Amino acid sequence: MTVTGTVSAMTGACPAIAFKVEAKRVKTDGTTKYGDKACADVKVGVKVGAVGIAQADGSILAKEVRVIPPPPPPPVTVTGTVSAVTGACPAIAFTVEAKRVKTDGTTKYGGKACADVKVGVKVGAVGIAQADGSILAKEVRVIPPVVAPTPAISGAIATVSGTCPAITITVGAKVAVTSATTAFSGKGCGDLKAGMSVDIFGTLASGATTLTAVRVVAK
Repeated sequence: MTVTGTVSAMTGACPAIAFKVEAKRVKTDGTTKYGDKACADVKVGVKVGAVGIAQADGSILAKEVRVIPPPPPPPVTVTGTVSAVTGACPAIAFTVEAKRVKTDGTTKYGGKACADVKVGVKVGAVGIAQADGSILAKEVRVIPPVVAPTPAISGAIATVSGTCPAITITVGAKVAVTSATTAFSGKGCGDLKAGMSVDIFGTLASGATTLTAVRVVAK
């Protein structure tokens, strides 16, 4: 007979104990096996699986009791900028979004290293919540800063020709053309004039002399 559930109403002393599992009374004796655990590991609130022989009094005399470990806690994720780093690698502690994160020799860093975790660096940490409220990180990912794109053309407009949205803008010796897909900010397409300072973003094809503008920012 097999029964599985949470231990309650325990009596006796090892090796002869008795407890309830799913309203079934389970008894053990000196022959009961526990796998890699022991009789002392069977406690109220612990989940077990018991296999044994039904007795005349309705109880089960267990031939084996298997202690079922609780499921691991779900991982906790936090992302933000590092502050207040203490300790020395590999065991450091730092604060991210008011959460204290700790590392040890098992923490992974992707393509980076423990030493790359510094105050002011943005990171993402995944780990297990600890009793003291901290997170023991299984992995820390250093997030590189976002680098603003560099405009392909920057300066004062020399000439503007054509009809919006398809216009030609000359800045110094450089030329850019726009289309219906070009984004304009600061000023609208029709508001661009000679003398106005602009940043023009796009990709100049190899061997080409005219830039196809993706975005035009008037300043």
